[in-house]
Amino acid sequence: MVTGKSLLLTTLRIGFFISGVLLLSVQASATTGLANQLKNHPSAYLALHGNDPVAWQDWSEAVLQKAKRENKLIFISSGYYSCHWCHVMQRESFSSKEVAELLHQLAIPVKIDRELQPALDSWLIDFTEKTAGQAGWPLNVFLTPDGYPLVGMTYLPKQNFSELLVQLNQRWKDEEQEFRKIALAAFQSMQPTPQTHSGKPPETGMDRIIAQLLVKQAMEYADEIAGGFGDQNKFPMSPQLSSLLEMQASFPNQQLENFLKLTLDQMARLGLRDHVGGGFFRYTVDPAWDIPHFEKMLYDNAQLAAIYLQASRVFKNDDYLQVALDTIDFVLSEMSHDGPGYIASLSAVDDKNVEGGYYLWQMDELGKLLDEKELQLVSEIWGAKGSPYLEAGHHVKYTMTITQAASAMGLPAKSAEAIFTSAKKKLFEARQTRVLPADPKILAAWNGLFLHSISQVALHTGENRYQQAAQKLYALLATEFWDGTQLYRSLDKAKTGGRVSLEDYAYVSRGIVSWARASGDKQAWQHARAIALAGLKRFHNQNGWQLSESLVIPYNARELVLADATMPSPSATLLRVLLDIAVEQGDRMLKQQVMSMTDIDAAETVSAPLWYGTHIALIHQALK
Repeated sequence: MVTGKSLLLTTLRIGFFISGVLLLSVQASATTGLANQLKNHPSAYLALHGNDPVAWQDWSEAVLQKAKRENKLIFISSGYYSCHWCHVMQRESFSSKEVAELLHQLAIPVKIDRELQPALDSWLIDFTEKTAGQAGWPLNVFLTPDGYPLVGMTYLPKQNFSELLVQLNQRWKDEEQEFRKIALAAFQSMQPTPQTHSGKPPETGMDRIIAQLLVKQAMEYADEIAGGFGDQNKFPMSPQLSSLLEMQASFPNQQLENFLKLTLDQMARLGLRDHVGGGFFRYTVDPAWDIPHFEKMLYDNAQLAAIYLQASRVFKNDDYLQVALDTIDFVLSEMSHDGPGYIASLSAVDDKNVEGGYYLWQMDELGKLLDEKELQLVSEIWGAKGSPYLEAGHHVKYTMTITQAASAMGLPAKSAEAIFTSAKKKLFEARQTRVLPADPKILAAWNGLFLHSISQVALHTGENRYQQAAQKLYALLATEFWDGTQLYRSLDKAKTGGRVSLEDYAYVSRGIVSWARASGDKQAWQHARAIALAGLKRFHNQNGWQLSESLVIPYNARELVLADATMPSPSATLLRVLLDIAVEQGDRMLKQQVMSMTDIDAAETVSAPLWYGTHIALIHQALK
């Protein structure tokens, strides 16, 4: 069996330490017999590659068959529209005829939108993390003609990518059989250890035990100085925060409370959040929450709105409630569609291909937009002074409160509030004249997450505008995405395609349950039940869960419990939906079924609880 370490060594052996001179000796490739299939594709990301000289193919069984016939590798490149480095690699490498020729010699090239193929992308991410030590987008993986993964990587500059293609082409010719063995071993090593359902429901008190394990591991990874987890770039890690807040509400822990408050305050105050237009960015590239990677995703903002609402209840803090409301308002305003759905993302790069350009400010620009007092106050509060630390300008964040700045300037607090409000309005209006590309596709799962959040906010505030927006989104999901027997992944189901996955069934049914609670709509409970049970039937059997019914590649392993990732575990989410429905409808048989499927003794739950927090929260809810 090949371990992650030995796979990493294999990846390094393939390497790309080759003289550029070798590129001169490569002959132009013969015709591939393929044409680029992505021109005018409804997916904005795939359409971006529609004029590439690379003969991009849609992912299908036909690709595997062609690779086997021609004994070529398969190259799958996955990305998404709002990803900065995806755009960079498209311009540098995939727009190059020379790179296209090299790639065609070696492989059948496939381009996927990770938001339309979430299960396949997840599997490729898992492989690349285990072999290269890290993964992200653009994600580029070579597979053998049989569909086994050989080597994966993220962004490479054109020269490095070209050198890799040259060397891999020669090595495939010389060492094909060895590479096939390596890839098969890597594939086998990724198969989860077979387990079977115990069928035993959790016993009273077990939730407290695993909650303690969750908190213990969380504090081992916690950054108790800056907040968040780890000491490099910082992601919100929303599923973990939500699970920890739930544990804090039931089993109060002072150390955990301090950490959660610190993390929530840092995310709301510093660079992860857009303080002019609202909403959160995907992550920061530094450990201090200062400099964001500037794309905004619907799934992040949906989850963070729910988390801040949850935190406002746990800690009785109205400031957290305001963050939740501001985030919901941002989505309603900036991510709305012609219809009731909400778009996938806003790009990290502006229309001039400047990363963060839409959000950044030069000092002379601020000086023209603001009067003297406004500029002085903004400079104090947001630290926008002197030369910006980013080339394109200052990214604003709170370095002090308005009250502190007013005191430093000798202003009454109310005057400072009015001046600051005026300055923010001017900056927002100026920013509205800028152009920020967006990915307009409407995804079922992500809109389900937002329905969950806005329904909770509607219930909490009683405000009619939230009620109306939630009702319209519920109607969209229950009619346009659901045909009575199955869900569709995207709104343009006939054109955009995409493969529906377990997460669609889990998050849509969860959103509808939240709407049913907020509205008292009995029909919504029935919709949620039908969707959740359909998801259970499609993606679960006695051997466990799978994210997709088919990845095309020969991978059909199932797992007893699925981990949290950037979004909550879809298996735990679906079971919690079914538990809520069973309790609401007094369905004892359904509740018994859910209890027997919690798999309290699954090894992953106790060995890596931080990555299974949603599952632990499910068990806690089941024992209430």
